[in-house]
Amino acid sequence: MVPMAVASPRFVDRREILEAVTTAAAADVLRDALAAGLDPELDAERVVMDAGTGQLLVMPSVGSRYATVKLVSVGGDPRIQGVCLVFDLATLAVVAMLDGAALTELRTPATSLLAARMLARRSDRVVVIGAGPQGRGHAAALRAEFAPESVEFVDPRSGGNAAIAIARAGVICCVTTAREPLFDGSLVANDALVITIGAHEPEARELDAQLIRRANVVVESRASAFREAGT
Repeated sequence: MVPMAVASPRFVDRREILEAVTTAAAADVLRDALAAGLDPELDAERVVMDAGTGQLLVMPSVGSRYATVKLVSVGGDPRIQGVCLVFDLATLAVVAMLDGAALTELRTPATSLLAARMLARRSDRVVVIGAGPQGRGHAAALRAEFAPESVEFVDPRSGGNAAIAIARAGVICCVTTAREPLFDGSLVANDALVITIGAHEPEARELDAQLIRRANVVVESRASAFREAGT
């Protein structure tokens, strides 16, 4: 018996991903998927393993037509590397393999942007803490969507000027590898939107307890937040 030929999965590289889909368009796709019944609460628990000088993360998810498994390493150079395998649910064949770092670089700001839209937070002052790919991606997405008067990258360790910027901001994005709170939560205005995405371990946090206690907390998944969020 002659075995059937199996088509090789298509590889979608970083350039193709970031040129094909804007962050705003990705936010639209996320909105439509959630409206159609996608429930992040049903995803299996993310597996985190120590690997060399960093970690290996395994993240499975099943949608209506495809199942995916994202495999990324954290802590190398560049900090995030990996791939995302896409399976066709009808055949369970691997049909595509995507650059995992580029997918993360697109998807995370898109999730934050969707939240900002739904929470109706349009601010003239945006502060971003963290100047890596995620910091730049969030700044670009918020700038394109809301056209604020200023988007400022801030180092909280720089003292008075940083505190003033945080106090005046309507939107604050925290996209760091911090293990301890980045700033005094009492500085944040009552009507500000604070986006925090940097920590995926219970021992790490970007915000202090004071800010969390007086905030209305919105998460992508309650199950993963209880497992992973240090805040």
